[in-house]
Amino acid sequence: MSAVEEELLTQQHRNTSLLNATTLLPHPTTVCRHLADATSQQRTELGIELRSVLTQTCVGVTSDMWTDNYKKRAYLTITGNWITEQWIMSSRVLCTEEFNPSLRKTRGQH
Repeated sequence: MSAVEEELLTQQHRNTSLLNATTLLPHPTTVCRHLADATSQQRTELGIELRSVLTQTCVGVTSDMWTDNYKKRAYLTITGNWITEQWIMSSRVLCTEEFNPSLRKTRGQH
């Protein structure tokens, strides 16, 4: 390694070692606010899209239960499915909610 390359590498290390997580990552409140804004915008766009779809065709609804591997929590997801005028299958997640295991009923109970 030449002296110039060594000096550049040393300078680069000095520059990057001055960075820390607080200068690189946004504040958690900022992340939450942006997430809430993005969620609200997506809900609005989904509502507009579904109103348009429902004037042209029917929407099938499917459900799926799944468990996350990290916290072992069960979730129920509802998805809307339809075929566009161009014969393209389209689907959108309508909602996902945590499933409360205490509400489960065993088979045969009414």
